[in-house]
Amino acid sequence: MQVREIMTIAPVTVGESTPVVEVARQLLAHQLPGLPVVDPQGRLLGMVTEEDLIMRNANLRLPHFLTILDALIPTDAHEFDEEVRRMLATSAAEVMTSRPPIVSPDDDVADAATLMVEHHLNPVPVVENERVVGLLTRRDIVRLMLREEDAAAGVADTRI
Repeated sequence: MQVREIMTIAPVTVGESTPVVEVARQLLAHQLPGLPVVDPQGRLLGMVTEEDLIMRNANLRLPHFLTILDALIPTDAHEFDEEVRRMLATSAAEVMTSRPPIVSPDDDVADAATLMVEHHLNPVPVVENERVVGLLTRRDIVRLMLREEDAAAGVADTRI
């Protein structure tokens, strides 16, 4: 089965300058785990997920230091800088994950599910001709699983 058969078509998107609070409103209003951030032509710039927004409210983890010859060297300075950047974010561009993994509408659902599991993704943008055309969520795959189970048992499609 192809991704196009189960994806959310023409998903809600946000622009780079969309305020973080508006991104949160859109996530809740549309019951989505994440939203693509697109340019005016609909090309994918990044993704903002619930996890990205939750990070803004998490406790800041201070960097660890390694002591060598009385010098303190941060071992995870990049991660610390990234956490601070996200915590202070006011727009989608500041909180988004740039260049997220993508799938094509023609990709096999099993391959997309593997990508989601291996990279802990939810959702995954579906891109065709450089434009966001859909969104694949874990919920879409769970729905497919139930639909296939119901079909095997001879139960009518319940449109879960």
